[in-house]
Amino acid sequence: GNDPVAKYGLDAYPPFIEPVIFDEAGWCGFPKHYIWCTQSEFVDVTKPTYEKAKAATQENWVTHKIEATHAVMLTEPLALSKLLLAIAA
Repeated sequence: GNDPVAKYGLDAYPPFIEPVIFDEAGWCGFPKHYIWCTQSEFVDVTKPTYEKAKAATQENWVTHKIEATHAVMLTEPLALSKLLLAIAA
């Protein structure tokens, strides 16, 4: 994977650098949604992740796109709110 500290100059703060450990067998059956913000400044990371999630339908991934920056809650709050409400319904 990418080294967030070296690549983006992020602080070596645990949420940025610690791996996520989970039970993959249990996780696969759980519905998951990936929202790709197409104007993100991290598009070199987020687009491949979106493509991987899009291909993983057998693992219960549903993908969505919003024309917004990574700070979607600030740049497109209405679109994000509508999408989250639709997902939750």
